[in-house]
Amino acid sequence: MVLTYLLQAAALGVSAALLPGALQAFFLAQTLRLGWKRSLPLALTPLLSDGPLVAATLLLLPRLPPTWWRGLEILGGCYLLYLALSLFRQPVSEQTTTSQGRIRTLFQAVTINWLNPNPYIFWATVLGPLVLQGWQKQPGLGLAFIGVFYAVMVGGNVSLIWLFGRLGGLPAAWRRRTLRLVALLMALFGVRFLLAPFLP
Repeated sequence: MVLTYLLQAAALGVSAALLPGALQAFFLAQTLRLGWKRSLPLALTPLLSDGPLVAATLLLLPRLPPTWWRGLEILGGCYLLYLALSLFRQPVSEQTTTSQGRIRTLFQAVTINWLNPNPYIFWATVLGPLVLQGWQKQPGLGLAFIGVFYAVMVGGNVSLIWLFGRLGGLPAAWRRRTLRLVALLMALFGVRFLLAPFLP
């Protein structure tokens, strides 16, 4: 029973890391720009962003009107379009980045997660109930579920960034084209977010 419960956490961690989305597109773009080693800190994005996100999901969101979700989607869409434009203009470079630049990139990844409605929905409908299910039986079980989920998700992010890093062997011209394709993909995610409030 406990093993099955924790295997659920591992499976959800894998899906959260590998399911294509705006954050994964950002990982790919930064890996193309900076190389996989300098992009590895981005794998920690969920650990840095999900604390406030989970608190908002469990404590605040049930009390907020539906218009709040629409506002979040519009804000998230605008931010993704801004990042897509920035990525389209940025050169592919393997030069050493400053610590300030790395922190800014990490903050951008965290902001993508904060402005993406999907993690809130995921916590409200899937993760939250599962964690509470284990917590009610034994608090340590609920905490173990969270630990396994984040360990697997961060490990999946590391693997994804490493795999993206294999593209680093491409000629600069091809990496530049790929980066622009990723920027276009991020723009499409942004448009989807912007249109979501107006779709049935």
